[in-house]
Amino acid sequence: MQPEIKIASRDEIANLDALFQSMGLDTEGYAISKFVKATEGEKLIGAARAKVFPNCIEICSVGVLEPYRGKGIGKKMMEKLVSMFSVKPIFLVTDIPFYFHKVGFKKANHFPLELETKRNRCLQELECELAEVMLYERREKTE
Repeated sequence: MQPEIKIASRDEIANLDALFQSMGLDTEGYAISKFVKATEGEKLIGAARAKVFPNCIEICSVGVLEPYRGKGIGKKMMEKLVSMFSVKPIFLVTDIPFYFHKVGFKKANHFPLELETKRNRCLQELECELAEVMLYERREKTE
């Protein structure tokens, strides 16, 4: 059975939150977030979200259950999520930049205050060894 990737509704937040918490992912800012989910049948196997700020989008809380990793599900969720936003720049803060580089992100040298705040929180409060801010490079589709 092929996993299905689709936009999650607001009434699914409790299930998405449980998944994010089980993976130790960011759970702040649900009120300003858009969500996508990956399911296999009725089972929730992954989710991702984006916080919508006035001047940018922040991708956060991307997670896939362990048995389903390495099958391209995270990449498909990321593609679905970034396709939802066409104008504002899309950023993320991560400790695994090599993964997000593969899905179209590059290191950002300049970024909005919201991302600087998140980066500092990761480094200071959460004691992450690395918290890199990355920017999505929009690619023109070629036929």
